Amino acid sequence: MSRIHLMSVVLGGTLLFGMAGWMAGCGEHGAPLGVPMYRAVARPGTPTPLQLFNTNCAGCHGTDGKGSGARGLADARWWASVSDEQVLAATANGCGVLMPAFAVSAGGMVPDEQLADAVPAWRSMWGEGGGTAPQGWRVQPGNAARGESLYASQCASCHAVGAEGGITDPMYIALMSDQALWNGIVFGRVDLGKPGMDTPARDAADIVAWLASKRPAWAAAGGSNQ
Repeated sequence: MSRIHLMSVVLGGTLLFGMAGWMAGCGEHGAPLGVPMYRAVARPGTPTPLQLFNTNCAGCHGTDGKGSGARGLADARWWASVSDEQVLAATANGCGVLMPAFAVSAGGMVPDEQLADAVPAWRSMWGEGGGTAPQGWRVQPGNAARGESLYASQCASCHAVGAEGGITDPMYIALMSDQALWNGIVFGRVDLGKPGMDTPARDAADIVAWLASKRPAWAAAGGSNQ
């Protein structure tokens, strides 16, 4: 066998083996496993609101809204704090740098009318019994100096200052917007068993201001809005 022939056999086998391995690590339509697919899977007729969510949103927000990398939306207290219009705007147009736009009109893959129909249905599934919102949804301006003291007395017992990978880590804060920090304090993460803080809005705003002061100068304030 000539050297050229041998090289052809080896390279051909390597490529075939590599393609087989790549395809084995892919889900439907060749998308890598664990990566959310933002193109709706073809279904007969119009997908139900839950199907729409699980196809387009569950990669980050968890199947049936139970949470994953991003906040779970099966959280009645959170739904009590937002209007359908706010949820629709965020879903249609995207939030920060981590959540893309989903509406066709904003460059996404989901028909606008399907999103408009889905949001009130999601509220009926996950927002019942939410009562009165603990605070407003939107983050408020705060006092960072006061927030440092509040963090030490109300948060540090679980979230030690300076812990690598913790919520005071500048690399974590670089990814999170002030809005995302506010949501974590006020509403918690019920999907992770972490309740929100029963604290006045001013205190929450001051803690957010102190955390935000640790954001690296190079990091945009956009981050995640979840």
